[in-house]
Amino acid sequence: MSERLDVEVLSRREELEALREPWSALWQRCPAATAFQRPEWLIPWGRALGPEEVLALVFRSDEGLVGLAPLAVHRIGDERVVALLGAGITDYNDVLAASGYERAVADAALACLEERADTWDVADLHDLRASSPLLLAEAPPGWSDEVEKHEACPAVAIPEGAAPDELFPPGIRARVARARKRLARAGDLRLDVADAASVDELLDALFANHKARWRSRGEGGVLDEALRPFHREAARALCARGALRLFGLRLDGRIIASLYGFAERGGLASYITGFDPELAWYSPGLVMLASAIEHAAREGARTVDFLRGREPYKYDWGAVDRWTFRRRLRRRGATRGVPAAPPRGCSTSSASARRRRASPRTRSAIRRSSSARRGRWSSSSSGGARSGRTARSCRSAAGSAASRRRSRRGCARRGGSTSRRA
Repeated sequence: MSERLDVEVLSRREELEALREPWSALWQRCPAATAFQRPEWLIPWGRALGPEEVLALVFRSDEGLVGLAPLAVHRIGDERVVALLGAGITDYNDVLAASGYERAVADAALACLEERADTWDVADLHDLRASSPLLLAEAPPGWSDEVEKHEACPAVAIPEGAAPDELFPPGIRARVARARKRLARAGDLRLDVADAASVDELLDALFANHKARWRSRGEGGVLDEALRPFHREAARALCARGALRLFGLRLDGRIIASLYGFAERGGLASYITGFDPELAWYSPGLVMLASAIEHAAREGARTVDFLRGREPYKYDWGAVDRWTFRRRLRRRGATRGVPAAPPRGCSTSSASARRRRASPRTRSAIRRSSSARRGRWSSSSSGGARSGRTARSCRSAAGSAASRRRSRRGCARRGGSTSRRA
C-alpha cells in the first residue's frame, strides 16, 4: 500500500507509554505480531532496563494509528547505534504495522531515519523474522546495507485434531509416560496455570527453581535479581491481557517445575523454565513441558515455539529451525568506529543473549556463561533523540529497483547474507 502517512516522533519514554491502549489496539491489527511487540512487554522493559530517551516513530493514516517503530539511539564506543526497544531479552524484534501497511510503515521508518541522519551512525536491527517488513524496505541511496542469518528459533507443529497420545514423537511419549508414573507414585501431581491471583506465586516459584537448578551447576542462570522486577510487571500485564502462559507443576502442593511462556495467535511460545534439582531423577522438566504442550493443544494451538537457541532437547520434540535475521544499515557519511556492540541489555550473539542490561541505571553485567544461554530450558546511556514532539507528513517511498527487493527476499528465504552499497 502506497499512501501518505503522518509520523509523530516521540523522544521521551513517558510519551510512548501514554500510547498503551492505541498501541494494544494496533497489535490486534497486526496478524504477524508476537507477544514481544505488545506494550505489556516493552513498557516494563523500558521502565526497568531501557533508556529515558527513545526514538519512537508513530505512523497514522486516515484510518488512525497504523504503525509503530519503537527505537532508541545508544552510544556504543564511538558510534551512535539505533536499535529496537526490548533487544537483548526479546527473541523477536520488529515494528508494528497494520495489515496492508507493512511496506509503507517500514519505508517511512527508514525515510524518517534518513531525515534524522545527524543523530545516529548505525542501525542494528536484529532478531527479525523472515516476514519482517524491516527486511523488505529499501535503504536510502548511499547507505551500506547488510543482512545475515542471526538466530535459530526451533518450533514444533501440532497436528490439527491430534489425540493426546499423538502429540509427541514415540521416544518422547515413552519417556513422559515413565516420568509421570514415577511422579504419581511420589505424590499428588497437578498442573496450575497462572491467573491474576496466582501469577506472583508461580513467578516466585520459577525464580526459585531456575536459580536452584543453575546454582547446582555452579552457574547463575538468566533470571538475575535485576531482571525480576521487569518480568514481574510484564507477567502481570500479559496475564491481564490473557497472553501469559505461566505453568507450575505441583507435587503434593509444592511447585517442582515451571514454564514461563506466551499464548500467541494459534501457538505457544516457551520463553524460560526451571525445576527443582533435588527432584531431577523424576524428570519434572520433561513432564512440565509435555503438560504445557497438551494444554496448548486443548486451547487450539498449532505450534510450539521454543524461541532462540539450538539446545538439543528441542529437537527431541521434533522441532525444526526457523531463522531470524540481522540487518545493519550505516547511513551515508557515517564513519566507522569500533565495531557496533549491542546496547546495554541488547545482545546479538547466542552466547550472551541475556548477559547485558539495557539501562545506565543497571550497570553491572549479568554474569552468564554460554551454557546458561543454552539452558533457558533448565532440564537438560542513550542519546541522539531530539527533545520534544514533532508532527509532520512523509511520503512512504515506493521502493527502488524490484530486483533489489527480490534479492533481499531471497536472502531471507535462503538464510543467506547480502552486503552492498545502496
